Amino acid sequence: MMYKRLFTIVMFLGSMTALMCTAKPDPQALVAKVGDRSYTYKTYNDGFKAYLSYNVHGRTLTAMDSIRFNDQYWSELIGIYIYDQAIKAGKVKVTNTEIERDIIANPPDGVKIIKDFQTKGVFDPKKYRKALIDRPDFKKSVIDLSRNLFTYNKLVQTIKDEAVINADSIKANWQKDNNKADASILVFDYTKLPPPDIPDAELRQYYDKNQSKFRKENGKSYQYVQFSKAKSEGADTEEQLKNMKIKASSLLAHAKESGLALAAKEAGYILEESPIFNPNDKLVPGIDDSSNLVSFAFQNPKGTLSPIFYAANGDQYIFEVYGEYPEYTQDFQHQKDTIRLELSRIKRSQIMYQRALEFIASNDSLSFKDNAQRDSLAIYPVKDLGADGIIPALGKIPAMNSAILSTPVGSFTAPVEKDRRWLTAMVSKRIVPDMAVWEKDKASIIAEATKKLKQEHLNIWYNQERDKLEIIDNRANFYSLPPQSNTSKSKKPASN
Repeated sequence: MMYKRLFTIVMFLGSMTALMCTAKPDPQALVAKVGDRSYTYKTYNDGFKAYLSYNVHGRTLTAMDSIRFNDQYWSELIGIYIYDQAIKAGKVKVTNTEIERDIIANPPDGVKIIKDFQTKGVFDPKKYRKALIDRPDFKKSVIDLSRNLFTYNKLVQTIKDEAVINADSIKANWQKDNNKADASILVFDYTKLPPPDIPDAELRQYYDKNQSKFRKENGKSYQYVQFSKAKSEGADTEEQLKNMKIKASSLLAHAKESGLALAAKEAGYILEESPIFNPNDKLVPGIDDSSNLVSFAFQNPKGTLSPIFYAANGDQYIFEVYGEYPEYTQDFQHQKDTIRLELSRIKRSQIMYQRALEFIASNDSLSFKDNAQRDSLAIYPVKDLGADGIIPALGKIPAMNSAILSTPVGSFTAPVEKDRRWLTAMVSKRIVPDMAVWEKDKASIIAEATKKLKQEHLNIWYNQERDKLEIIDNRANFYSLPPQSNTSKSKKPASN
């Protein structure tokens, strides 16, 4: 346990191991800070030396050893602070009577090396307990020495005991973990089908029937004037662009004085309004490379003129923030491509779904592999797949796992859709929970699960407390540590 190692260090003296330091820093330089507890180079380095002395026992350290122990020491300092704060807040209370019972039952390591308590070089509990009775001053010193460690132990156990343990839930999880199957998964990939022809009338019908999909909130629009190049052959492009910029600049200057609508009317330009868009749109509909125009509209009030906008095709625009729409429906013409893609996906999905059903109906456990190969279907075998298992090459698909575990051996599952593919599986083997094993080993299964759940609860509590702290980690400025060894933001499980 990390707190036990740190508190035992103060009892242990030994040879010091050389540290990998980049230079001789200022002893008062800040190496690290955890909450309101700061570590200067001197305090951190002295503590680290003692930590190494206790853990290394005179061995020669490699560079990686030094990094590992430094990270380990730093993580344990954070843990000590977290536990100190919980104790300070009164999460546990400790009495001398409790500690006395503990030091009798569990003699501290430090007293075991005292020769007065040994018989033939081996710690003798009787001599130790007699000293506790005969020497009140010795008992007091052992109680004081053990107080911190006992308090930490009690705190950890108190937090673990807060975990909610339910035997029925443990049984259900055991049954789930022991419910497995072997299967072969077939993939019907409808992205390989050619896109179908979809007439505009069908696009319009989909749009009209699914108006709710196209209703949005917080919309804006622009009114604008567009300057385009002449399309006649032989036109001087450079000269055209120059003239367009002159006209656009003149209009922009006039619009700043009287507004774009009046300036365009007086200059004889056509004023248009853009389709409505909202902050989540990547572009102003109909205007390529216009992501900046979207953000500009929502950062500025109505009537604000943008700088001249230069489109990728050479056109130039003067935009003015114009319409504001709390609610609106997206324009059909600008949604046609999106609708076409959606209908194409739906149609291809339906076609491939029917093919999957036909394959299931015409095959069995003996014929499916040859016919899948004939139809160029990918097959992914899975072994011992459980409810939470990951399917190799396909990933985590809970619906597929559930279908496999609820299908008899020698049968296909119903098709499951995932990532534009239909999946079905031929189940070849089932492993079901043996309830006789549960009855036989129930006590040990529940005990092991309880231990795991309590540790998980401690880890969650620890990480939540850690997230509340201000942590500064400047160790890389004083020790040869790679960037990834910086643990100021990483989460580490609480030691039990």
